[in-house]
Amino acid sequence: GINAEYGEPKKEEDEQQGKGKEEGKEEEEEEELPADLIPAPPLHAKFAKAIPGAFENASANNTNNDDNDDDDDDESFASAQDDVYTWPCEFCGLVNNLDADFDPMELPSSSSTDYLISPPISQAKGDEKTCIFLIDVSGSMCVTYEIPGRVQLRGAEEREREARELCEKEGIRYDHLPGNRANVTHVSRLQCVQAAVARDIERKAREMPSDKVILITFSDSVTIYGDGTDLQPTVLSGRKLDDADKLRAAIAASPVEAKGVGECRDALLKRLWSLSEGGATALGPALTVGLSVAEAAGAGATVMLCTDGLANVGVGSLDGDVDVMRAGRLFFVEAAEAAKLSGTIVSVLSLIGAECKLEALACLADESGGVVERIAAPSLLDVEFGVVATRPVIARGVMAMVVLSRSMHFRGEMDDELTNRNWIVKDLGTVTCDNNVSFRYGFRRDERVRPRVPLQVQLLYTARDGAVKLRVATATIEVTEDRSEAERDANVAVVATHAAQAAARLARRGSFSKAQMETRAAQRFVQRNESDESKVTRWTKQVSALDGAMKSKKKSRKSAAAGGVVLAQKSSMAAQEEMADEEYGALYCAENALY
Repeated sequence: GINAEYGEPKKEEDEQQGKGKEEGKEEEEEEELPADLIPAPPLHAKFAKAIPGAFENASANNTNNDDNDDDDDDESFASAQDDVYTWPCEFCGLVNNLDADFDPMELPSSSSTDYLISPPISQAKGDEKTCIFLIDVSGSMCVTYEIPGRVQLRGAEEREREARELCEKEGIRYDHLPGNRANVTHVSRLQCVQAAVARDIERKAREMPSDKVILITFSDSVTIYGDGTDLQPTVLSGRKLDDADKLRAAIAASPVEAKGVGECRDALLKRLWSLSEGGATALGPALTVGLSVAEAAGAGATVMLCTDGLANVGVGSLDGDVDVMRAGRLFFVEAAEAAKLSGTIVSVLSLIGAECKLEALACLADESGGVVERIAAPSLLDVEFGVVATRPVIARGVMAMVVLSRSMHFRGEMDDELTNRNWIVKDLGTVTCDNNVSFRYGFRRDERVRPRVPLQVQLLYTARDGAVKLRVATATIEVTEDRSEAERDANVAVVATHAAQAAARLARRGSFSKAQMETRAAQRFVQRNESDESKVTRWTKQVSALDGAMKSKKKSRKSAAAGGVVLAQKSSMAAQEEMADEEYGALYCAENALY
């Protein structure tokens, strides 16, 4: 460990013990990580929760052999009938006696090993995926932007014809409307979203024709178009929108069926370009319907939510008094947990220029492995919705356990860090190729520090073929008392990424001053140890946006306090309620920043 202050050591700790060479251990799921596969559950230490790693030795002690070699490097094994196998745990120091039927072939031979907990599902569904678009068509989606030149969009001519007819009824010449300028095209928010979704549908039809695409829209009701081939879409409205159970029951009673997008592309595009704006924003009911459809489609389905407004109709409404807000936030937290359990990935695309309380919606992406994007609507004219919001899924239902040596403890991760507990569990849910998880550790004051300390990460996950596996990655780190040596060998990327994420978590809880201290101390560390100026500049830019947002919140708190407003400084709910989408966007970017 580089110490908690990245170079401002606590004197009493420095006098008593050395520091390890790395500040944190980064867990990153790659698409193809090299790992041995052992088709059996792993061995466990009695007390340390560790599993044998490749650097540890299980020795075969033959009771009938007086010439038994006690060399630590002896990895030979005799027959299990004549020998008693023991495993000295590197983490707790205790010797574990192994079962009589222990098979030496079950010991790992590399630093990363997979154990097969349950086999793949016999009849997997194949590679086709289901993508559900939840598109906001409320009244605010009619806000337009001026785009230079003539932009040709499907349905634009019909919109212009309707506008001309309306002008004629009012006795106004369409070409003389106030604010109209020559050689520009007025494009609405909905048209920008339609253009991005249309490109994504066309790409899927061309490259992945067996994938399924389902279209759902919401305003003051929820309309399910499915794959676009049904003559009459399903509309959910009225009091039903106030009851999530009734919405789920409606989907269970009439399941949404879809053909491959290659077969129904034209029908989908026709439905998509026929959408029009109007009404309120039943975002919560639409999300409930979308998650129910995704769960029926199976693990790995994606829900892409695009909105520009505040949820204000039905379940999950965020428009009202404190009690309504609290109930609305709880709804989205529960929806995020449901998405994680079903293996559904939810991504949220928020259009810049409107407030939708992004901090309440972001948990959907955080828990399910999706992304949150704030984007100017005109930018969608040049991208595909899927390119903005989709990342390859590596595994789902991922649980990570990190095990340290008994001489070490975690920092800033849990409440009982100074007890004898030397392990931590993190629920990662659905994991994509961009997931990064880091942790911080230090040394206990009263423990003897060895020249080398072990670290282990255990990842329990469900693979894409349905097999449940446990991946165990083990390493040892040399310890030094020389701070310059420790910093020289430190992984700057891990330290920088961890600092940005830790600062964002502090800001999320309303601890803005502590978050600023975290980023500024890390910035000094990065500047001391990173030789690539472009990386320093890029990372500094990422955290500067967060720093600016925190300065703004501290200033508003002072102003509110001066005006006699009482603020709960340590209340996560209070901190979130006062955070605008732009500020929360900076926080989210920092929390998901990669060095």
